[in-house]
Amino acid sequence: RKVIDFLIERGWQAREVRPSEGVDDAGFVRRVYLHLLGRIPTVEERRTFLRQTSSAKRTQLVDQLLDSPGFARHFAEIFNVVFLGREHGLGERERPLDRGGDWHDYLFRVFETNRPWNAVARDLLHSGPREDEARGARWYLAAHRDKHEDIAKAVAPALLGKQIGCAQCHNHPLVPEIEQRHYWGLVAFFKRSFNVETKEGLDVGESAAGGDLKFSSLEGNSHEAALSFFDGTIVKEPEANASLAHDAARYEIPPTKEYFERLQAKKGDDKAKKKGRKKGSVLKMAAAPVPHFSRREALADLAVENYPDFASAFVNRLWALLLGRGLVHPVDHLDSAHPPSHPDLLAWLGQDFAAHGYDVKRLIRAIMLSRVYQLSSTPAGRRPPPESFASASLQPLSAEVLYRSMLVAGGHELSEDGLAFDGIDEEQYIEAFARIYPDLFPETYSPRASEGMFFSNNPMMREIMVRDLEGGSAEQVIEDIFEAALGRAPDASEGETARTFLQRGGGTASRRALLWALITSAEFRFNH
Repeated sequence: RKVIDFLIERGWQAREVRPSEGVDDAGFVRRVYLHLLGRIPTVEERRTFLRQTSSAKRTQLVDQLLDSPGFARHFAEIFNVVFLGREHGLGERERPLDRGGDWHDYLFRVFETNRPWNAVARDLLHSGPREDEARGARWYLAAHRDKHEDIAKAVAPALLGKQIGCAQCHNHPLVPEIEQRHYWGLVAFFKRSFNVETKEGLDVGESAAGGDLKFSSLEGNSHEAALSFFDGTIVKEPEANASLAHDAARYEIPPTKEYFERLQAKKGDDKAKKKGRKKGSVLKMAAAPVPHFSRREALADLAVENYPDFASAFVNRLWALLLGRGLVHPVDHLDSAHPPSHPDLLAWLGQDFAAHGYDVKRLIRAIMLSRVYQLSSTPAGRRPPPESFASASLQPLSAEVLYRSMLVAGGHELSEDGLAFDGIDEEQYIEAFARIYPDLFPETYSPRASEGMFFSNNPMMREIMVRDLEGGSAEQVIEDIFEAALGRAPDASEGETARTFLQRGGGTASRRALLWALITSAEFRFNH
């Protein structure tokens, strides 16, 4: 964290900006709970932290939350969206397959056990049999229904921090280092992959041959798609003898006889066609086929072990999660058209991340205990440019974080492990909020009328507010509501306005209306 602060402070000097003061303990505890658990702290959690007098209490809080089940659940939700996106608004043909419970279990275990990030990437791209804890990772590729271009377009931003869609028909018009051959080269790495139904459920096999792919340039020239990677490497395949193309000897785990019959059907063998399955159906096999030479494993070797942008992409995404903006912005545009705001810091963090075994929790801890993370969102003078990181950014709460924070403020009780709310159908809340509220990494934040309409009209808002507000003086109720929702006491003006409001209305309905006003306020809606 000393290196982080040194390089950030050097950027302040170069930009001639003055940083904000440090955030106070009340602001810090709210910020950390939102980032690590995906919700605001309860009143008791907040009070427990503020009562502590140890100079190490911020470090202790970060360590405590990183080791909690709530952290694993929250980050599993985040990377579920990073890897497979949200399904809302997609037609049936565009929607990924239901990713299954073991996909969510896999992501939870990734962050619960602090699985090294290079191992996670290999889990996702893997061709051979997976160990038990990585079995759910198969959904990353399987969910795309054998659409190889969709797979390539998902892998590039999620694991490598690059958008490649603009290079499909021609070289990227703004990023010269991303060429059309790179787009189709990445597709070619997945072209032999196909979904199979195994005794363990849906999986992704790989053929030992085939997968030939051609693309046309704007000039009308046709090209064979080589296994071409962004750094210029072209993978040469062994055993190019076409006569061995579909020989079972080329597999570590061979496919079924039915698979070879389908291949013959594709070639036009009428007898084989009668045995062939309907186009688009999924073959059933005891296990997914694994060739001796796997294109996906070759890609993993290139992308994970030998390509510096792999580490930098994760560092940049994590920085954006915690600081509100990546060192490269937008977060998945690591290219020459989007230079990093602090190139030395991004390079150093990527190297440090790799050198320490791709330790995700270590990286989070270092950033959160740095000075730059603990700045106030109130600027010292004129608001500095966001890329200077001279004051904390105002981060709109994503759908999942917003609804859980509302449930906490509304008085719902958390389970003992902190993973659920009593009597709440969370799937219903996730679906409703995810349709309305911001994505995880918005390039710019622009609130919409639908957000205000949801706050005002959706019956879920009534279900959210169950906090006991009966009895007690108006003064006490006002203090309790402000502490529950905003984590602070009302100032003089707010206290007077609240008292006037309660005097006019009176009763529990008015007290709940006051709580509603606070949890729909801009202050509640942002991490700041």
